[in-house]
Amino acid sequence: MNSKLFLVVFVALISAALSTEVAKCYSHETIKLTTPEKPGFTTSFSQNGLNYAKSVGLDILQKDLASIQIPQLNGTAKVSLVGQISYLINSIKINSLQFQQSNIQVVPGVGLKISISQANAVGSLGWHYREKSWPHIQGTGTADLKVQLTADILLELKSVQNHLQLSKSTANVQIQKLDVNLHGKGSWFYQFFFDVLHRLIVNEIQSAVQNAMQTSILTGVNDLLMKVPVRQEILKPVIFDIGLVRDPLFQQNSFTLFEAGDSYDADQPTDCPADVCPQRDLPTNISQRMATMYLSDYVPTSLAFAMIQAHELSYVVEPSVIPPSSPFKLNTNSLAGMCPPLFSKYPNRNVSLLVSLTGVPKIVFSSAGCNIPSAPVSIEFYVELDTTKVLAFTLAGNLNTSATALLNGWTLSAKIGPTSGTWSISQTNIGPVDVKPLSNLMKFAIAFGIPTVNSKLSAGIQLPTVPGLQFLNPSLKWGQDYLSVETDLQYTSPN
Repeated sequence: MNSKLFLVVFVALISAALSTEVAKCYSHETIKLTTPEKPGFTTSFSQNGLNYAKSVGLDILQKDLASIQIPQLNGTAKVSLVGQISYLINSIKINSLQFQQSNIQVVPGVGLKISISQANAVGSLGWHYREKSWPHIQGTGTADLKVQLTADILLELKSVQNHLQLSKSTANVQIQKLDVNLHGKGSWFYQFFFDVLHRLIVNEIQSAVQNAMQTSILTGVNDLLMKVPVRQEILKPVIFDIGLVRDPLFQQNSFTLFEAGDSYDADQPTDCPADVCPQRDLPTNISQRMATMYLSDYVPTSLAFAMIQAHELSYVVEPSVIPPSSPFKLNTNSLAGMCPPLFSKYPNRNVSLLVSLTGVPKIVFSSAGCNIPSAPVSIEFYVELDTTKVLAFTLAGNLNTSATALLNGWTLSAKIGPTSGTWSISQTNIGPVDVKPLSNLMKFAIAFGIPTVNSKLSAGIQLPTVPGLQFLNPSLKWGQDYLSVETDLQYTSPN
């Protein structure tokens, strides 16, 4: 019976790690819950993390901009010695864009700015011209383009429907140099023609690259961010919410997200009372690792509350779960020495137990780990009669335990520490019951159950992540009211 209880405690400790499927996405307003005033956890990216994100993002952007179509140009121009000429510049496209030098910086209170100080592009175009008057001299050919440009990209990020979203993406592209290599009969003469239209071609390419950057970034990033599951099903119908509670914070050399970290019963959403789920102020210091995450003990407390609301913290222990080789059986005969009144009233009967967590456990994070000084439980003893079960008595207890968490790669495991409990008889239908022998039974059951539970927990659970994203050498630290994870990142496109 304690195996279930300790597994429940472990679930509370690791919260989102047990997500099995993405739940339907709701906002707090839709489900009529109050958005937590303080985040349950935060995720911050250092300058090192931003530098890596920039390099990954620009690699993706280069691929998105591998082919840029530019509208054709046509019109008339006056050329010395020739006169009025009608022209057509078509099939203009950029076939390759390479970012050579770039940096990223935080714009405090606004967002992120990516500056590309050197980028090279190659492309091609087709050209045709015809003299408007007789003898209607004309020429047709192609040209190769070499472009050198710079770009500044400003990303303004906000919380929209609890998701991180780009509210505005602004790109400012400047072409520093455009070389045109003409192909076609008489191209040496036509160079003059392109000199006349050079600025116009520069402006069109500059505008097209700028618009392509803005569109690709704004659409691609927002589509991806909106797909991030901000609500995950821990154990049906319990939902864990990692949606943003407010806009991100942009400070010098860092970028911080504020996530809710609360849980609720999806069938009957209920706010956890403030005196049961106290919200904490999380640290703001950030390591030089790429990402730093802080999680407060509000998160597992809120999860425990939601699981109780959903009636998920009760477990029936049937006689059949006792191993056949065990000398102890779950029946009144085996319990006769510890509870004589039970055997006297119901001799030779099987007994089943209903184990329940009757109140939200007090969960406290500290530098020593996770301490649970109070976890109220009840154990109802039912006697199995021929066609029904009758409640004989109820044993009420309050457990005191602790736990530590271990992080191996991105696999989280836990270990339950020494556990004790106090017990009393809260209800009896068989007359007076001496609690002391039953307390000794509970002490033995706990001592026997902890190694079994720890053996199962040692296998660990793979924490959820974004496809293609790996966390390198993460380290876990406990502090007063919080648990922190510092890690580096590596992304490989799953495509």
